[in-house]
Amino acid sequence: MNTEFMKGVVVPILTVIDGEEKIDEAGMRDQVEYVIQGGVSGILAFGSNGEFYMVEEDEMERGLKIMVDQSAGRVPVYFGIGAISTKKCCRLAQMAVKNGAAAVSVLQPMFLKPTYAELYNHFKTIAESVPETPVLLYNNPGRVGYTLSAQLVEELAHVCSSDRYASLCHGAVGGVCTAANFMPELITDVYNKYAAGDLAGSLEAQFKLNPVRLSMDAASFPVAAKDMANLRGRKVGVPYLPTLPTPEGAAKQGFVKTMTEAGLL
Repeated sequence: MNTEFMKGVVVPILTVIDGEEKIDEAGMRDQVEYVIQGGVSGILAFGSNGEFYMVEEDEMERGLKIMVDQSAGRVPVYFGIGAISTKKCCRLAQMAVKNGAAAVSVLQPMFLKPTYAELYNHFKTIAESVPETPVLLYNNPGRVGYTLSAQLVEELAHVCSSDRYASLCHGAVGGVCTAANFMPELITDVYNKYAAGDLAGSLEAQFKLNPVRLSMDAASFPVAAKDMANLRGRKVGVPYLPTLPTPEGAAKQGFVKTMTEAGLL
């Protein structure tokens, strides 16, 4: 199984939708092109900031086809899976592979409180449903209410990585970085300089983007990424209801302030 492509900055790409909450094909293609031109090493379709929890299966398939077609083999396309049932996760994984996904990323089941054995069986069954495809574990305790233990990760023989400069220092090969949706030049700068051995330059780039990234936390999840992309003229539209664009006020002013100071506006 080839995993050499799994490195660098992978962007959990925003899902661009129209007024009827259908994927806007032209807007989606434009966003794919933007992040590729910005230097990302991969695209994750329907990650957390891709609002996977809002999208029906048939629309996911249509969106994935658009992204794979637009990327045209220039970067690998990963597919995010966040369903609760093992059966649905397997179905989504097989659909993704059939439509050109190079790997799948699986979030631990939300709402439930599964045992070690239940979690192990869940991930193992999904991996076995796509035996020739790499499967990444997406550990998000803040959203699901529990974490994946180191023992479980080790037993499943996968490695999880994060999106900060420190991760590279500890041996990560890259990260999944939401902010690459609207400032790919800064995010990829952290990785590219580190990979070239310029640790000081990489750390400087990290410090430059940190205030922007931290200002996102003042908004309700996951609207900040679309808000910031729109501030940069990306025209990625609004989030799925019930979430709304960040209104005028302290949070949005924080976006503008930190983005201006970083030279993004």
